[in-house]
Amino acid sequence: MESKTGKLVISSVPTKRAGEQMLMYLQNLMKKVPMEQIEKKVQTLPVTLANNISEENGRKIASDLIQMGVIACYIDPFAPKPVSEIRISEKEDKKDFFGKSLLMMLKNYRNKTQ
Repeated sequence: MESKTGKLVISSVPTKRAGEQMLMYLQNLMKKVPMEQIEKKVQTLPVTLANNISEENGRKIASDLIQMGVIACYIDPFAPKPVSEIRISEKEDKKDFFGKSLLMMLKNYRNKTQ
């Protein structure tokens, strides 16, 4: 079985308590990294904690952080993007291709049936 890697991202830390728990957890994980460096890294959110983390470790750490109240996720680079992330180019957006086409089809259909 192939080993996949992805990103581990923290999007938000909604409460002070969650932030404190997160810092303690991260300090325990990254024993060689000084606490000041960890604090500095997570001051500006969203933050990518790891760019090349195994799927198993990424999902486990994200799950642990979520249980603390932190908004975190493992991002699989090979997973299909959700529809909400698929962007329409500005040109297509201005055309409103589907909306205009659908309206034209409805008008044509009405004209033919009358």
